[in-house]
Amino acid sequence: MVFDDKDLRPVRGMRDLTPEEYYPMLQVFDKLARVAESFGYLRVETPALEHYEILRAKAGEDVINEIYYFKDKAGREVGLRFDMTVPVARVVSYRVDVPKPIRWYYITKVWRYDEPQHGRYREFHQFGIEFIGSSSVRADAEVLAVGVEALRAIGIGDFRVRINDRRVVDQLLGKLGISNELRPNVLRIMDKRGKVPDDELLKMLRDLGLSNDIARRFLGLLTPVRVLTRPLIRLGNSA
Repeated sequence: MVFDDKDLRPVRGMRDLTPEEYYPMLQVFDKLARVAESFGYLRVETPALEHYEILRAKAGEDVINEIYYFKDKAGREVGLRFDMTVPVARVVSYRVDVPKPIRWYYITKVWRYDEPQHGRYREFHQFGIEFIGSSSVRADAEVLAVGVEALRAIGIGDFRVRINDRRVVDQLLGKLGISNELRPNVLRIMDKRGKVPDDELLKMLRDLGLSNDIARRFLGLLTPVRVLTRPLIRLGNSA
């Protein structure tokens, strides 16, 4: 069998990592791992395949369409993980023997079937941490501190950390008279802020049924009010 050049290249949205690309990437991973472990996080890995129903139940409407979904040879519906939060939550749900609080981190591949763009692929690596089992505000501060230290470790340059609180946003939605039924869709649209122009966000909000006045007022209320350029505290390993 003879293959043409197209057949020999990676599947669309994937890429081959040759040594000159792969080894620098491993160096970045090592720096990220060192930061996570300095805060007491332990590395975890899960299968690339998950039950499709679990992925679908935990994905938003936008992400559902990006799941690599198929049936295996036994007819089971499965999908490639699109991030690691869902698999980690699944593990914690049945591994009740794992003591809490849980500090886990991961550096692994995930897949999303969206449109490939420059520097954006359907198969990519994700680094993240999961802090589970603590209601202390120190847990939130610790997660922020890990993120800041990770960015510093890889020399990302100048950056800003913006902090949001879902409870505050819910109160704003309530004061503007936005119904509970519309709120999940409104929040998904607002997650796109900074990625698409505000004019496009306004159109999307109006398409949901919001008046132009309410859409503009909501967008104006979400202007960041405090910007952090460094962690407020450097936490140790206690929650």
